[in-house]
This record gives sequence, C-alpha cells and structure tokens, in this order.
Amino acid sequence: MAPTTGPVVTRADIARRTAVRRPAVSNWQRRYADFPEAVSRNDEDVELFPEAEVQTWLDRRMIPANARRAGEGAGATYGDRFRQQGATTGFVAAVRALVEDPRHFGDHIPQDHYLLLLMALVHTRQLRPEVWRACADRPGDAVEAVRHVLWEDRAYRLSDLLGRSLDRCPPHMLAELVAALDSASPEPGAGAEAFDLLLAAYGDVAGGTAGELPTPPSVARAVAGMLMSEPPSADGPPVRLHDPYCRAGEMLAASVDAVRASAPVPSLSVSGSGTQAVPGELAGMNLAQRRQPADLRTEPGAEDRGAGPGGRFDRVLTNPPFNERLTRRSGPHATHWSYGDPPAHNANYDWLQFVVHSLSERGRACVVMPTNAASSAHTGERRIRRAMIEDGAVEALVALPPQLFPATAVAVSVWILKHPTGSCRDVFFLDATGLGSMASRTRRVLAAEDTDLLVRVTRSREERKGLSRTVGIDEIRAHGHSLSATAYLTTGATEPAPAATGGQVRALAGRLAELGDRARDVDRHIETLLKEYGL
Repeated sequence: MAPTTGPVVTRADIARRTAVRRPAVSNWQRRYADFPEAVSRNDEDVELFPEAEVQTWLDRRMIPANARRAGEGAGATYGDRFRQQGATTGFVAAVRALVEDPRHFGDHIPQDHYLLLLMALVHTRQLRPEVWRACADRPGDAVEAVRHVLWEDRAYRLSDLLGRSLDRCPPHMLAELVAALDSASPEPGAGAEAFDLLLAAYGDVAGGTAGELPTPPSVARAVAGMLMSEPPSADGPPVRLHDPYCRAGEMLAASVDAVRASAPVPSLSVSGSGTQAVPGELAGMNLAQRRQPADLRTEPGAEDRGAGPGGRFDRVLTNPPFNERLTRRSGPHATHWSYGDPPAHNANYDWLQFVVHSLSERGRACVVMPTNAASSAHTGERRIRRAMIEDGAVEALVALPPQLFPATAVAVSVWILKHPTGSCRDVFFLDATGLGSMASRTRRVLAAEDTDLLVRVTRSREERKGLSRTVGIDEIRAHGHSLSATAYLTTGATEPAPAATGGQVRALAGRLAELGDRARDVDRHIETLLKEYGL
C-alpha cells in the first residue's frame, strides 16, 4: 500500500457520504480498475483510501435518474454528495484525536470516566445547540457551566452519567475538551459515527462483567445486517424492532442504520430493555444521535411496550448475558417456556424461548449465544433444542470467530430464529470462525468485507464448501438435533492436507474452544446428577 499524508476515508465513510449501501462501494472497487487504491488500514484492519482521490473518482460517476434525491439535477454526481458531507469527517476526526490523546486521562481521570464525559459532550454538541453554547461560552468555568446546565435538565437524562464524570474532571481539562469539540463542524450524522467510536473505546476499557459491556461494533453490524437485510415492506405498518437486553443500544443502533440503508425505508417502532443506569443512558443517547425515537426501560426482558398484539415484535435481536442462572423474571414454568423448562443454573434456553415467544407472525430474530449452547448435552436443553427445531423456530446458525469480545474468550454463534411454522424442513449453517483479523494481541474484529459476506451468504443461503450449507432435518435428527455449524461443515480429507493457513488455524482454535465448552457443560451436568443422588 502506498503511503499518504492527506485525509483518508473508509468504505463506510464513502457509503455514508454518497448515500449508497456499503456493498455498492465494494462493487465499485471490484468492478473498476481505476478505483483509488487503499493506502493503509486502521486499528480495526479496515482499508483506508485517500479522500482526494476518492473525490476525483466520484466526480466522474453520475447518479442514475432513479437514485437522485430532491434537488439533484441531471448532471449530479456522487462526488457532489461526497463533497457536501465532507465536513462530517472533520468532526469524527476531532473526536478520534481526543480519544487517542493520553494527556486527557491517567492521573486526572479514569479512562472510562473520560469516555463517558466525551459521549455526553458529543451528544450535547450535536443535539442541544442552545445548551452547548451555554457551556462553550464559559470556558474558564466549564465544569460549573456543564453541571448547572445539564445536571439540572432532568428531562435530558444525563445527570447521573455527568455527575460521576464531572466529579473527577479538572476544570482546565473540561475547558480543553469543550473548545476542541466547539471548533469542529457539527454536521448532521457526525454525532452517530463519533458516538459509535466512543462507545467502542469505552467497551474496551470499562470495568464490569461481559454482560454489562457494549457489544463490539463489528459484531453489532454483522448481526444487524443479517437480521435487517430483508425488512418488511415499507408500504406496511411500522416495523416493530426490539432488543430485550439492549446494553448501550449498539444492536438497535446498528439495526436502524441497516434499515435506513435500504430503499424504500420502512418506518420503525424501536424499543428495548436495559441492564443498568449507565448503559441505559448511553442507549438513549445512541439512538437519539440517529434521531430515532425509542421506548427504553431498565428491566431486562420487558416485552409489553412498543409491541404488536400480544406483545409481539417483527424483528428482535439481542446479546444477552451468557450461561447465567435464571432470574426472578422467569419464575417456575414461565409462560414463554413452551418448549420446556430450562435448567436453573443456565438461562441460555430461557432467552432463546423468550425471543421466539416474542415474535409476531412475520417475525425474525438474531440471538448471540455461546457456541456450546448449540450442542449442549444437558438433557433439558437438548429436549428444548429438539422441540424448537422440529417446530420450525430455527432458521439458521452462524458460528462467529473467537476473541471478538473484550471481556470473554467464549466462542459465540448467532441463532437466526423465526416465528414457528409447526414443522422443519432444513436449517442453514454458516461457519465464519475463519473470518476477521486480529486488531490487537487479544482482540479480533470483523472487517466490512467480512460483514458483507455474512449478510450476503445468509440472505441468499448460498452454499460454499467448508463455509455454508443447508442441512435437511433428517441429517439433523441423525446428529441428535445438534446445531454445531462447524460439525456440519467439516469434511473428511481424502488427500494429504496442505500446510494450514491462518484461517484454518483460527477455525481449529474455535472448534477446540467449542469442544472445551461442551466438556465443561457435561461436567456440570454430571455434578448435578451426583448431587441429586446425594453423592
């Protein structure tokens, strides 16, 4: 890749600034030999392109008549759109610089508090100009200005978050942050991108359990893309979108972005249930940056508000806590346990049944689960899984790569569920454990190309040797109703195996992690049985 010293943009930047879907940018790069060459990659291993060369190339591409927006004449080019949105990149670049500058935390303020404060300031800068001016016009007394204007604004729902951050923030530091953000152009849409950047950084450094942290952006985008690639018709009623464990709203926000990338865009009715106070406040800000009204509450699993008849939703996606004990919301023989009672020590199959129960007749869902849940040997879980499959509630299983989450090394899979049809003909499996690249020694990310592949293959049910396959119900029955994607896509070698590639090694590591999870699951089951017999 050739070095450059000028501004750079990602495919996502190009897609956003030209108002096209991200796959369209990938198609431009594949089809046209004169498309600008990538010059580097960022920390998430995403290719970066020289902004000036992209601008020149887009100036030569006319917008088709059926894709023009209001005010765009016959000679309009994609370069015109790209140029008009150029200021947005400047704001995001300013936020990125503040995140990466170590002078703004350390001895003065913990990094997670610093990022929370930045999120609150970005949110204010973008959505509350009159409040922002009250802060920016008093740089010498910025802490008290922010505290007075925002702390007292109870409807703004930032009081708790700002209180924890402001108590540790030196006045001169807050004044510097306000001045830096005030000098950047607050273009529409920049806040959402900047907020995503801050939320990802916060997830990497914040304390707490895996169940309390935001879903990594690349995972949220992949899951939302798989679920929302075929939204219900824009001519019908609003699409009821729900996350019963919405953390900081990252899955809902990614879904809103995915829907708005489609044409025509259906209307959305968005709701979610949170975890704790801070994630709940972040979820509200996250969706507000996208100008998306949302009905959010703090109780995980709440399902009655924002739903259709009988508390049903058209699209549900969630990343619930893994392998936790059942909570009080799921009492004995809960109404959504239509496929059987899950074991008290593990709520995975409580969540799966809860999601299926909450789907409307046109409903589909994506649920992130530990991979071992797909082939659990526990008698009760195996019985529930069999009933779900036979009832037609399971549409597909996608095994994701390991090391995607900062707080856990547990391998995960995405269960794609649907409203039960009463019978099952087949299930689609996709083994994506070989995708992604290491952004650090311990963290893997899915690049835009990986996400595009997942969405395209899942949507079309394209069969690729070793990657994806549709498996008939008879074969699934023969395997004891296991839903292990790697098992169904593993083939026996008939020739000497070549030297393993990096992707194969990662796939084997994911398989080994899955087998380890299954072994621990069996050990727990044996221990439970021994206790029942007093041994």
